[in-house]
Amino acid sequence: MNLSKLVIPALFGLSTIITGCSTSQTVNTTTNSPQSKATEQNPQNTSHADGDLISLTSITVPHTNSDMKTYKMMYWSHNTKTEAFLAVPKEAGMYPLFVNLHGGADTAYPVSHYTSPASSTTLEYAQNGFITLVPEYRGYADSDGTIPNLQGEVLDVDNTMEAIKSTAYSVEPNHIYLEGASMGGAVALQLSAERDDIKSVIAISPFVGWNIVGPWATENKGTNPIAQKYYTVMERNYGPYSRNNSKFKPVSVDYQKIHVPTLLLQVFFASKKCRETLRICA
Repeated sequence: MNLSKLVIPALFGLSTIITGCSTSQTVNTTTNSPQSKATEQNPQNTSHADGDLISLTSITVPHTNSDMKTYKMMYWSHNTKTEAFLAVPKEAGMYPLFVNLHGGADTAYPVSHYTSPASSTTLEYAQNGFITLVPEYRGYADSDGTIPNLQGEVLDVDNTMEAIKSTAYSVEPNHIYLEGASMGGAVALQLSAERDDIKSVIAISPFVGWNIVGPWATENKGTNPIAQKYYTVMERNYGPYSRNNSKFKPVSVDYQKIHVPTLLLQVFFASKKCRETLRICA
């Protein structure tokens, strides 16, 4: 798949797109679900296996399908307590998995509990017959730790899916569907490059990885303000772009390894001033 020819035009709206936001509504937390097989954290244990389930807590999310149950899930990722939200059919069993991946920072940042573009209310759209998963990455919302890079967020999602195995539910083999916006789109694309059980991908205004953004930003930084912005971020965090610079591998999408149906969508939500700025990019 020659992703670069498809996604370079999508770069120009990255600063103004939606990132998986959902409407803000009150969520009522109840008691721990009896379906969770996990135990609470042992304060004497300093190392935890990736994907181990910490807790599965029943929550009430308004406007969800009445045939679904909704949970807040805490799990271990890179020895860090990390959050996710889960909607499952009332009858336990094996189902296809739909993963909704929110956007965020395109580089690692040393901040914790940062406000997430997504929340449990994203589960309002969960459909019966599927397990719906909304992972938070480390550093967002109730997750501990700090915001990781692309490789770290892919790890978090892998571990979230692993944690489902400790519930009364299981994922139908080779039936994982990914949808991601902005940075979440990059996570979805990279997951489909690394895993062999992904069925399809929808990437909405995806960040396409520094292996594509880097050369474009370097070539256009003198004439394009958006390219200049990305070049500045890249140089500050990784240095000038080079195929031989090992710092770029964990923050790049291996798009040539994607062999599943992939839909790329570009969405613009720009002010008049922003549209006038973007016009020079056409």
